[in-house]
Amino acid sequence: MKNLFWKSALTLGVFAHTIFGAEKKHDYVKPQDFKVHGDLEVTVWAKSPMLFNPTNMDTDSKGRIWVTEGVNYRKRFTNRRPKGDRVVVLEDSDGDGVADKSHTFVQDKELVSPLGIAVFDNKVVVSQPPDLLVYTDKNRDLKFDPKVDSKEILLSGFNGMNHDHSLHATIAAPNGRWMLNQGNCGAEVTDQSKRTFYFGGSYRSGGKHYPFDPKEMAGKPSADGHKYISGFIASINPDGTGLKVEGHNFRNSYEHTINSLGEVFQSDNDDTVSCRVAHVPEYGNAGYFSRDGKRDWRGEKHSDQETTLAHWHQYDPGFMPAGDIYGPGSPTGVAFYENGALGDKYSGMLLAAEAAAGDIFAYFPEIDGAGYKLERKSLMVKEKSRGSLFRPSDVMVGADGAIYVADWFDPGVGGHGTRDDSLSGAIYRIAPKAFKAPVLKQLNYAYLQDCLKALQSPAINVRNHAASQLANFKEQALNPLLKMSKSSDKWLAYRAVWLLPMLGDKGIHECEKLLDSHQAEMQLVAYRALRSTGINILPYAEKLVKKADAIVLREIAASLRDVPYSQCQTILQDLYKRYDGKDKALLYSIGLAAKGKKNEFWKDLADRKGEKFQTFTRELHPFRAINYLKKRVVDTKNSLEERKYAAQTLVYVEDKIAPLTLLELWHKTDGELKDFIFKWCFMRIDGDWAKWGIREQFEQSGLLPQKAVVINSTVEIPKTRKVPPMSSILELKGDAKKGKLVAQRCKMCHVIEGQGVNYGPGLDGWGANQSKADILNAVWDPNATIAHGFSGRHIVMQNGIRIDGLVIDQSDLYMKVKSAGGVVQSIPIKDIHHSRAARNGLMYYPEKLGLTEGQDFADLVEYLHQLKK
Repeated sequence: MKNLFWKSALTLGVFAHTIFGAEKKHDYVKPQDFKVHGDLEVTVWAKSPMLFNPTNMDTDSKGRIWVTEGVNYRKRFTNRRPKGDRVVVLEDSDGDGVADKSHTFVQDKELVSPLGIAVFDNKVVVSQPPDLLVYTDKNRDLKFDPKVDSKEILLSGFNGMNHDHSLHATIAAPNGRWMLNQGNCGAEVTDQSKRTFYFGGSYRSGGKHYPFDPKEMAGKPSADGHKYISGFIASINPDGTGLKVEGHNFRNSYEHTINSLGEVFQSDNDDTVSCRVAHVPEYGNAGYFSRDGKRDWRGEKHSDQETTLAHWHQYDPGFMPAGDIYGPGSPTGVAFYENGALGDKYSGMLLAAEAAAGDIFAYFPEIDGAGYKLERKSLMVKEKSRGSLFRPSDVMVGADGAIYVADWFDPGVGGHGTRDDSLSGAIYRIAPKAFKAPVLKQLNYAYLQDCLKALQSPAINVRNHAASQLANFKEQALNPLLKMSKSSDKWLAYRAVWLLPMLGDKGIHECEKLLDSHQAEMQLVAYRALRSTGINILPYAEKLVKKADAIVLREIAASLRDVPYSQCQTILQDLYKRYDGKDKALLYSIGLAAKGKKNEFWKDLADRKGEKFQTFTRELHPFRAINYLKKRVVDTKNSLEERKYAAQTLVYVEDKIAPLTLLELWHKTDGELKDFIFKWCFMRIDGDWAKWGIREQFEQSGLLPQKAVVINSTVEIPKTRKVPPMSSILELKGDAKKGKLVAQRCKMCHVIEGQGVNYGPGLDGWGANQSKADILNAVWDPNATIAHGFSGRHIVMQNGIRIDGLVIDQSDLYMKVKSAGGVVQSIPIKDIHHSRAARNGLMYYPEKLGLTEGQDFADLVEYLHQLKK
């Protein structure tokens, strides 16, 4: 979101003056300054003072746009609006393509930069941690009146009030359930069925913004018997009952979307150069934290692993494919275009807003085995040479079928702050040239015809709310839905199929017929629709598993996660037979299906030859495989790489016999293989293996030293600066070629063009979307703003040694710390006198690196500004 730096001279009076109607020239990006596809155009639909600092938006059936505002964004700015933030409603009442009306639906002290809104008829769902709020506009006057209308807390327990990594958007699924998402602040949520779910992680905790400690919740089983890691997507019935976790272990997915096929997509933020857009398979584990949630990816990254992949645990079993990892950025809203004003050639388009790049990414997901290929393009991007304030916070498909983009509008992005003192915002519309929006009427969901019309809406919450109401019509809705299920528009057909099993036995029978469809997507949605009713799905799985495409096999696998082995043994074995040894998405889903039964499953596998079996053994990493893997490591007939592969598979086995077996193998091997085993043991002994209390055995054996040697590793904070003032440096013209040479010094802590130490954030592409002033500030005072995920600790030992750095792993006995320059130390907890959070002294000052000349600064800034991903 907005940048940390704020002009402290501004006062609350200035804020209030701006908010309540002051005339001020806003440097909006003009429509002509955007690149957009040739048959489309960008127009300004609304701008301040009609709305301020938009964080999220939704539309109703009449085409009005509802916006949550974040004027009170972040701790230092919570007094901008003493009466609280607002939900505003904007409308183009005369149909000229520009909003002409704006009013406040609700202003509430409890609203502090809410990050999500969903409109379901007269229910307005607002994401305001620690609560998911529902405002019901009972008299439908579009204004919340507590004397007439109602406000309820549907769910609670979400950490991170006024925090980016907290509760985000809610959307409706094609079966009528609501889907919400939360960043990695953690949560302890009890649904209206009185079932409690825990989402833990090692992100951070403390203070009133964290009512629950996510570290304590890491590894704690939830009501369904499974362990989940924050962040997450969960679905609920509209009354708050029946919570189900759809995916977890994200970093900070700002928003997700689901198409009418039932496929979920999201974008997710990163710690370094690893932002991504991905398909989320059911129960998908995205791989930000470790398997138990107690460490992030840095504590588990092997030195030989590439950062962008290790960031999402892509080298390890049990984690979903990461999708399109595109580098540094600030991903925000997502949407999926199925039908509407843009025409058929845009149908099936996934949109992802990228605030740092000032871009709306466009993908046309292409089925690839059990997953999807995601090839990135741009639907709308600002010209880099024309303004830098475009910061898209959301993108959606409107009820009129056009695309709408909310602009947070700010010079910077990231760092928990704002720099736009006008608090401005805008909404842009993307539509065919000379597009005339249709006149939309307010639909009444109590009428069948209105519900059927709403089901065809381009807007996700309009149509999926209709889905939740159509089930009430039972057989009365059967014939029109059967007709729609045969539509030439596949997206309309899928929407109807979801509802057939909800209409009684006749609907179930019609849906069963579709399992014989020659189209894999239709088989998939029919299987999902039948499964969503709670009926016994196994007969359908037995029917499909031998012949269905991989995309259907993935769904079959997901449906087996909680089925006892005795009831699904044959189906699991058939899934293994259908696995081609290469499809990572299918492999991951079969691994999920084997949860709680992988030892029996692995033991019964008949085909045990070749690479396929080795890959599958790693994905399952069952206890029963330990002796088999041990034999493969010691067998010199196997290649060195095959022996390494077997040793690394042992690393993942969740039983203390596995690391002790590796210790034994370390004694029996030599050379490169011995060193390989040592590196993995050293990395895991104080991390994933610490719970077994086996470190002493590793010390006594000689693999680890019995006495830890700890050295000073601190960054000296200069009392007086020996560098020119920033104002004078900004007057100099920089030379990027010379700046590349200066940047060699930065590689002590940063990866640049694939080289350097992975301590601070990677710098490839970082400066391309920053102003030169922002880049200079980060170089001139590298400790002024510490990026998300890089907050460190200041540690003082009993003997006075001081260590500053990032805690990359910690057990009850040892803390593993990485310091500036890439120095990694395992520090005995008993030898630590005290430690505290440190936001200073983590990065070397430029003087330490010999960077003191103004021209060198200017050259470095120019180089970083031009450095691409």
